[in-house]
Amino acid sequence: MKKNITDNIANSLNSKKVMWKLTMKSRIKSKFLFFAIPIALTTLWLSFFGSENQFNEFLPFLAGSMFLIMLYNFRKSEKANIIITTQKEELDKKNEIIEEKNKEIIDSITYALRIQQAKLPKKEDIYTSFPQSFILFKPKDIVSGDFYFFQKNNQSIFIAAADCTGHGVPGALMSMIGSEKLDDAVSQSIDTSVILKQLNKGIKTSLRQSDSDESTRDGMDIALCSVDKQNFIIKYAGANRPLWIIRNGQTEVEEIKATKTAIGGLTEDNQHFDTHEIKLKEGDTFYIFTDGYADQFNGQGGKKLMTRKFKEILLSIQNKTMREQENHLDDFLENWKEGAEQVDDILVIGVRL
Repeated sequence: MKKNITDNIANSLNSKKVMWKLTMKSRIKSKFLFFAIPIALTTLWLSFFGSENQFNEFLPFLAGSMFLIMLYNFRKSEKANIIITTQKEELDKKNEIIEEKNKEIIDSITYALRIQQAKLPKKEDIYTSFPQSFILFKPKDIVSGDFYFFQKNNQSIFIAAADCTGHGVPGALMSMIGSEKLDDAVSQSIDTSVILKQLNKGIKTSLRQSDSDESTRDGMDIALCSVDKQNFIIKYAGANRPLWIIRNGQTEVEEIKATKTAIGGLTEDNQHFDTHEIKLKEGDTFYIFTDGYADQFNGQGGKKLMTRKFKEILLSIQNKTMREQENHLDDFLENWKEGAEQVDDILVIGVRL
């Protein structure tokens, strides 16, 4: 969206530049004719006759020629100015229409953001259940195809990071559907494997997905955790999104791999998603995230951050509080971008037990 607006402004400036060049070209041509033709006639006369008296007789002819040239240039310039003025007015009207349409679109998407934010869990509720945690959430185009999920019941605390197909408005629509279906699935089961299976069915049913070529292929990747805080046990299931654990005092990232298939799209209705039960200790930290952070390109060399670098960053900030980690990750990303466009929605969730 931002890129489209920038392109429209650039096109407007380029058009104005073209109009300025046309105007200057017309003026230069007129001045050239005014001076060049009389000089050429004078040089031609002197080369043939060379007499001062004869040249004096030639002066009225020269003056008349200059007058006619001036009159010709004036009329031609006047006509050119009318054309240029008309074109400029048309261009200004088109630019006004473009700017108005861009404003309407941005206003509409900004209002849609309010709706999407209303559907997201309140960060305060998450921080109450997990005092040592953070959520780094950076949509690419105002609204986001990524979303985070949180629900607490008597037995467990559920938290998830999801990445829907696309970003911007299409991604946001998918995230609304995904959030609703995930909420329904969690209300029916506390088993993370069953929840993802139900989520898969819910997405496919909602989007009427089938094996037909005309069917949509939209869906999502997700990492879902059920956390038992009292016993320090995490039950995790994922669809293409892993769980990373950094145990207290350790210098490596422990990765729990996801089931290698997405939610929705071409995935079978009865697809099974593996559940992993992990025993943690106080001070251990786990992370769930979408692929946006690791996929961001550097503004200078065009190099992608990559998963390996992302792990190195997380290991290097284990001495920081979780809120300090959030700030560090955000600052590092902005410095890494160096003015480059954000390529995808970004979501990183960190929880220290």
